[in-house]
Amino acid sequence: MFTVRRILVPIDDTPLANRALDAGLTLAERFDAHLFPLHV
Repeated sequence: MFTVRRILVPIDDTPLANRALDAGLTLAERFDAHLFPLHV
């Protein structure tokens, strides 16, 4: 099994970006990882 340490999530002004951020936060909590939003 591998270890997830960082999750990069691209963010812009669309509703899809909000859903991606929510999914990234869920994964970060599950894997005890750091979330890094990237503003594009």
